[in-house]
Amino acid sequence: MKRERVAVLAGGGELPVHFLKKAAEKNIEAVVIGIKGEENPAAIKLASRYHKVKFSSITKIIGLLKKEKINKLVFLGYIRHTEVLKPGNLSLDLRAMKVLLRAADLRTAPLMNEIIKELEGEGIRVLPTTYLMEGLLAPAGAAGRVRPKGRALKDAEFSFKMASELARADIGQTVVVKNGVVVAAEAQEGTDECIRRGAKIAGPGFVAAKAARPKQDLRYDVPVIGIKTIKLLKELKAAGVVVQAGKTFLLDREEAVKTADRSRLFILGR
Repeated sequence: MKRERVAVLAGGGELPVHFLKKAAEKNIEAVVIGIKGEENPAAIKLASRYHKVKFSSITKIIGLLKKEKINKLVFLGYIRHTEVLKPGNLSLDLRAMKVLLRAADLRTAPLMNEIIKELEGEGIRVLPTTYLMEGLLAPAGAAGRVRPKGRALKDAEFSFKMASELARADIGQTVVVKNGVVVAAEAQEGTDECIRRGAKIAGPGFVAAKAARPKQDLRYDVPVIGIKTIKLLKELKAAGVVVQAGKTFLLDREEAVKTADRSRLFILGR
């Protein structure tokens, strides 16, 4: 039987590594096209082959896929906006310029939809980010022993509502709330920086929430939370975090839940 082959367009973070481990378990060959500036040594080690490109080099990405004779691609990991805004990274190839001109604006959804159209026009199918990893999505309800009560429960409900509205506008995914007040909302800085900023204003006992878009396209930008963020919430003395069940990856779940339980911090899936 011919071995299944898939390519991963890999940004930063641990999500590409989790995928590569799942692919190995299923005997699927995974070729990684890594985004320059976001290289993960673990992903490089696990890849059957590894190529490095600038995020704006759509022509090169398509060329590599054709060279590898792979027509299935998964987008995984993040691209830090500090990398996007570096002058050397703003040079676009012709395909990238065409994509930008077609996009209604430069928010994530319009831009990614046009990139996917460009890839599909070359016979490349973009798979859901959840491919092979449905088991890593956050469950509904409390992930551990700690459950929000009283003021924390009200803040959990409110923060999730506000995070959903932020995601609907395609601005960010994360908000920080305390006593019914939004003290921070994510834009370009990323989840952890938003939480740090919110904690500085709110002090201990705040609630963070992370939500997907109302009609989230699972092929890109699916929310992720992992042990690094849980440890940050512990350090900043948060009451807990709310995530969207079934549409948020909860990575390193066992360690994350143990850390949260020891810190009396809730992880709630909504």
